[in-house]
Amino acid sequence: MAEEEEKSGGMFEFGSKGGPQDIRFFNGRSSEDPVVFRAFLTSFSDKYASNWNETPVFARMDPIYTYQNTTRVISFGIDVPAYGILEARDNLEKFSKLVRMIYPTYSKAAKGHGLKTSPIVGIKFGNLISDAGQGSKRGLFGILGGVEVTPEVDAGFFMAPDDNKSTGLFPKLFKASFEFKPLHSHLLGDSGDNGAWPNFPYNMVEASRAISMSKGQAAVDGTNNLDIFNAVIEGNLGG
Repeated sequence: MAEEEEKSGGMFEFGSKGGPQDIRFFNGRSSEDPVVFRAFLTSFSDKYASNWNETPVFARMDPIYTYQNTTRVISFGIDVPAYGILEARDNLEKFSKLVRMIYPTYSKAAKGHGLKTSPIVGIKFGNLISDAGQGSKRGLFGILGGVEVTPEVDAGFFMAPDDNKSTGLFPKLFKASFEFKPLHSHLLGDSGDNGAWPNFPYNMVEASRAISMSKGQAAVDGTNNLDIFNAVIEGNLGG
């Protein structure tokens, strides 16, 4: 049973493992509706790198370090299943639209003629990928540097033959992985008056609101999740 739960995906709500969660992709070049997947989270990595210039100095054992910047790369994977041919077709159409988002816009259809706008994408995935400044209703914008879309062949396909001349293949399960480099809309660092900074990076205002609005409170080792969260906020947990 534990193995089945582990394969099913992440925990998205109290008392429920493996439930699908909305993930939204916004086209930064238009105001059109997002591409929305009901997906199972299979992996998530949020990598931060503090970059420094290193200058060796004669007779000094430690080099002189000059701070340059801190970069962030979010990598995550999702499973998107379909329970019928119509949903499978919709998923295929959504992934097609998503892939088109990472190509640029040209002023004319002629090959390479007049690059107009670059492909910027916004992502909203609960509070894990979110605009901590809360200035955007369209998620956290950035560069979608890598997209890998893999139909799970072992899961099979829905098939729609057309007079035996052609066949529509609609995967029952898509596995997708992404590499996302955010372009934050707020100052990244403490300045005393940077209101977004205490909320960075995981939008704890939104996470706290989700907890307070939840009707159920699952027990964890005899202590409910809300008590744990409040204790962490108040600094009362040991360890």
